[in-house]
Amino acid sequence: MAQHNQISASLNAADLTELLKAVAVIKEKLPFLVNLTPEERQSYARMGDKSLAFVEKSLDYAKENPQLLPPFLNVTEFEKDMLLVNDLRRLLRPLTAIVESIDDTVMLAGSESYSAALIFYQAVKMAKMMNIAGTDSIYEDLAKRFSGRGLNEEAPAPPPTEEPEV
Repeated sequence: MAQHNQISASLNAADLTELLKAVAVIKEKLPFLVNLTPEERQSYARMGDKSLAFVEKSLDYAKENPQLLPPFLNVTEFEKDMLLVNDLRRLLRPLTAIVESIDDTVMLAGSESYSAALIFYQAVKMAKMMNIAGTDSIYEDLAKRFSGRGLNEEAPAPPPTEEPEV
């Protein structure tokens, strides 16, 4: 049976180097990016489309009605934050699509690679069983991946199907 292959592609070294440089440029141009812990991510409010509209309207009203501003609200920083949100959202959309495509491609190519490795492993296992010279060490090395999965493991007892009669 032939191996099903959905992707057949490669990156040449020059393209990979260029792409990594492009990522470095993105990081260089965004030195203020932060990394939040999972706890911090849960503690901050998320701004979806409805909230974005609310925040934009609030900023407009705040700039138009300075008499309503509390003294502790810095409208300049408010506006600066909103400009950053809008600019970063314009970057985030296409980058998210690229990251999702890269992740999906890694998953597919990885799955195909793993399937090919399993096919090879089975061929080596068969060759070892047929006492083909040189297969013992290859099999032993590859079999380490599956250690602890042999027949020596006890299968969990099946749950009782009925209550015992009294």
